[in-house]
Amino acid sequence: MKKIFISVCILLGISCLSQTTTKKFNSFQNRYEYFDSNGNMIGYEKYNSFSKQWEYYTTNNTSQSRQPTQYRDPQQLDISALGNTMETKQNNYNYNVQQLQNSVNNIVEQINNLDLPDEQKQAIYQNFQQQCVNELNRTKINYSSANETNRIIKWLYDSLNIIIKKAQASNTKSFNSDQNNYSNANAAENDNNSSVQKSKKDYSNSYFNMYDQNFRELDVAAKKNYDKIKHTLIANVISKSYKENLDEFYSLAERFELNEANSKKLYNDVLYNVVILDNLANSYHRVKRITYFNSKNSIVKDSNDLNSYLMIDSKFVHFKTATNIENYRDLTDKTYNPKKSGSEYKSKYGAIFIPDDLTYVKFYDSQDFSGSYYIYYISK
Repeated sequence: MKKIFISVCILLGISCLSQTTTKKFNSFQNRYEYFDSNGNMIGYEKYNSFSKQWEYYTTNNTSQSRQPTQYRDPQQLDISALGNTMETKQNNYNYNVQQLQNSVNNIVEQINNLDLPDEQKQAIYQNFQQQCVNELNRTKINYSSANETNRIIKWLYDSLNIIIKKAQASNTKSFNSDQNNYSNANAAENDNNSSVQKSKKDYSNSYFNMYDQNFRELDVAAKKNYDKIKHTLIANVISKSYKENLDEFYSLAERFELNEANSKKLYNDVLYNVVILDNLANSYHRVKRITYFNSKNSIVKDSNDLNSYLMIDSKFVHFKTATNIENYRDLTDKTYNPKKSGSEYKSKYGAIFIPDDLTYVKFYDSQDFSGSYYIYYISK
C-alpha cells in the first residue's frame, strides 16, 4: 500500500512540474533553459564534456516575476553648441588657408630673389605652379586641420628646394656646354683674329714704311729751325703742335692702326708745322734798338741792348716789345708807297710800315698812320 502511495506522489509531482515549467534550447549558449509560467528562467541544463553528463543549474529566480520592459521619453538633443563648433571649424579653415597662401606668396618672392637669370627663374616658377599649386587645387584637403595644413606647407618648401636644385644642376650642365662651345668658338675666333691681326699689322706697316722716312727728314728740319727761334713764343706753340702730330703717328704705328687717311693727315699737319717753323726761322730778325716817338716825331723813349726780335711772314709780323711782351700784328690791306719805298699795312691793331731794305719796322698806335709810333731797328 505504501509503494502505491509513493508512486502516485511522484506522478503528481511530475504532472505539476510539467504544467508549470517550459524547456527551451539556447543555441547561442548551447544549453537547455527552463522557464516558469511567468516566463522567468529558473534554471538551465548544460552538458559537461569532462564528466560526460548533463548538469542542471538553478538561477534562484523562482520567486521573481518577470517585469515588463520600461520605456522613457527620448532625451531632447541640445544643439546650442553645434553652431559654436561650426564657427570654430570655419575660423580654423580660414586661418589655415591664409597661412597656406602666405607661404605660396613667400615662395614666389624667394624665386624672384634668386641669383639666377630671369629665364631660369621663370622656369622654376612654372614648375612650382604645375607640380605644387595645381596639385593642391586638384586635391581635397582638410584645411580646418592645422596639422594637415602644416604638412602641406612643409611639402611646398621641400618641393621648391628640389625644383631649384634641378634647375641649378641643369644650369651648370648648360654652362659647361656653353663653356665648351665658347672655348671652341673662341679658338676658331682666335684663329680668325690671328689672321685679321696679321693682315691689320701688315696693312699698318705698309703705311709706316711709306711715311717713316719722310717724318724723320721733317723732324731734322724742324729741330734745326726750332733751335734758331726756340726763345720765341710762336716757335714753342708751333713746335708743340708738331711734336703732338709726330708722336701720334708713331703711337698708331705701335698699335698697327695706321691707314691711308690718318697717315696722310698726320704727314700734312707735321709738314705744315715744319714749314711755319722754317718761315719763322728765315724771317727772324734781331732788334738792336726800339725808339718811341710822339705825334710830333719827337723821341719819347729810346731802348738799346734788347732781347727783342721781329719775324715777318706773308700774313703776320711777330715781335717782342722792349718790355719783353710777345705780340703780333696782321699784315692786311697792303699798299705800296713808292715815295717811302716801302709797304703800308692797315692792321686792326695799328698801322705798319715796312721799307724795302728791311732796316726797320714802324708800328703806329693808330690805323691811319698818324699819331705816336714805335720804330724797331733791325740788326744786320
